[in-house]
Amino acid sequence: MEANVFHCTGYIINEVKDADIRKLAEFVVAENQRHHCAADEPFVSEEDSINSVCNEEMALQKMKSHYLTNLLCCVIAMLAGISCGTTTRNEVFIDTFALQEAEQVIKIPIDENTRTYTFSMHHFEDNDATEYVTLENPDYDSKYGVIQYYRLDSCKLSHTVKINYEGDNTIAPPLFGHGTLNLDEIMLTCDIQYFIYKINKNGKIIHRYQYCTNEEQADQYIGVELMSMYYNPLVVKNGKIYAALYLPASEYWSTDGHEIQFDKYPLNVEIDTATGDLKYSELRFPKLRTKFDKIGYLNNYSRIYDGKAFVYSFCALDSLYVTTDMRRFSTYPAKSRYMEINDEGYKMGLPHDESTKLVNTQARYGNIIHDKYRNVYYRFCHMRDDKVRDGDFTKYMRTNYLICHGEFSVQIIDSTFHVVGETKFERGKYAPMLFFVNKEGLWLSENNDENPNVSDDWLIFRCLKLIKNENI
Repeated sequence: MEANVFHCTGYIINEVKDADIRKLAEFVVAENQRHHCAADEPFVSEEDSINSVCNEEMALQKMKSHYLTNLLCCVIAMLAGISCGTTTRNEVFIDTFALQEAEQVIKIPIDENTRTYTFSMHHFEDNDATEYVTLENPDYDSKYGVIQYYRLDSCKLSHTVKINYEGDNTIAPPLFGHGTLNLDEIMLTCDIQYFIYKINKNGKIIHRYQYCTNEEQADQYIGVELMSMYYNPLVVKNGKIYAALYLPASEYWSTDGHEIQFDKYPLNVEIDTATGDLKYSELRFPKLRTKFDKIGYLNNYSRIYDGKAFVYSFCALDSLYVTTDMRRFSTYPAKSRYMEINDEGYKMGLPHDESTKLVNTQARYGNIIHDKYRNVYYRFCHMRDDKVRDGDFTKYMRTNYLICHGEFSVQIIDSTFHVVGETKFERGKYAPMLFFVNKEGLWLSENNDENPNVSDDWLIFRCLKLIKNENI
């Protein structure tokens, strides 16, 4: 069956020609299944379609009536020159939803121990519904790192957890990520260390969970990181830790041009907290690239658990990858309308600062967040940055740039993993790596180092509200 197809905000508009009753019924069933009843209509079986569609003309009239409004939107969008994604199905994007700045601001005075541009900031809500943001400072002192708990209701520091680097009851520095189970049970990860530590609020180690037990495994995994820069928050369910794994260092930093066998490396290790038993996932890395002879390839990813499925956003891939069993992926197209991923890499032999700038300012997909209150996902997309400041970029990158970035957008993705909106933000106002979600909305930090309205003495968050386009 030949058809001209437009994809408009989750709906399909078709000009159907020369279809008999059977083909038309099959078409209705296929589209109904493909969109998971996106139009809020009951599933239509093939038999029901044949019985209810008595002739082709009636069926076409019914479909035209159902999709008339959306077809009109698509025509208006094309005439108005609204940004379009390039696909084989002539996609026209019309935002069903957008993020809108609200007047609500959280302004927290911070002390000298707080590292604003932290690689690990998380949101935590205790059993009494008291909300905290937790900020990690791994370099506070050569003897210990700290995690600071700020209450959102009072906008004050609640307490500080110190993690010893020296003496008895210590972890191997530096601290490289954390997750809070409750105020007296905190999980820690360390850079290139094969343990997840559980500590109490006094910093005492309660337990060590080892996820790499021999040299062969050590050659295969780079380590677990509970960070927010690449958002892989702590997941514990049914007494098991689901820890996200990265490519080994030999592959992650590979510069010799050899082809990486991505399907060799598992994405997850399951740790039984009662027995310490390990189970590496059948699920392996997707193919992140086809070229291997340069530098600057994107190997990182963000992963969240929404209560039913694990959702992956790979920096180098347009699509979202979703699994419920850690055995196989389902993939969902989710290309940003504002950027193209560079899969060519950058030539070797450039001066260190120049290559560092090229690698870290290229376009990439960023963190994925689940908003359980509104049943959507937010995915950050970072545009290529050609306006980065002059000077020692390597030093700037390690302190501020990785948190602040340049222009970015946030995709809004519905519960069936369709992109239903994408809101773009200009550089210089937000620090997109510092975020959290609560009942009020999505909160982004305004502590961008190019923002003239912020101070090093304050941590500032602004609320972004999810709004529906009333013209759809």
